[in-house]
Amino acid sequence: NESYSNNQAYIENLAETIKSLEQKFQCSNKIINVIIWEKMQQCERLNINFNISMQDIDWDFMSDMELTSLFANLLDNSIEACEDSVAVKKDIDLRIHKYKKFIVINLMNSIGQRPVIKNRKPVSTKPGTKLGMLILEEIVKKYDGDLNFDYTEEFFITKINIRDCRDS
Repeated sequence: NESYSNNQAYIENLAETIKSLEQKFQCSNKIINVIIWEKMQQCERLNINFNISMQDIDWDFMSDMELTSLFANLLDNSIEACEDSVAVKKDIDLRIHKYKKFIVINLMNSIGQRPVIKNRKPVSTKPGTKLGMLILEEIVKKYDGDLNFDYTEEFFITKINIRDCRDS
């Protein structure tokens, strides 16, 4: 019957969508899943290519608030930079993996103009947007990590190393 075949097609389509998402990233942390999924959807609406490669890492040593602050700030900054870019092809490339005692986050995004750098840190030119960078710095510092930035004419690169304190 027609209703059955429509339902079957819907289920198959849903299964395909889930499978394609599973191929993009694996994460058993629900907070990170929700943030990344929401940002991927936002990028899709804005015609920004969002590429991700992520190991399934146990983030239990960080609070939900820290994870939310870390990933939401990182990805919001990247999406905003892509929106400001005049590039035809806009990209965000997120790589997350564990290396020895550190979780390594590499984020590269398209930019519209060279970033303003003060004291070896990017400075926002928009009013009221300096808090996000301070939050990132505090989280990274708390976990004996590093927060580094680099850029080319086309891309801004954020590199974060966070020490998994359980691996002492």
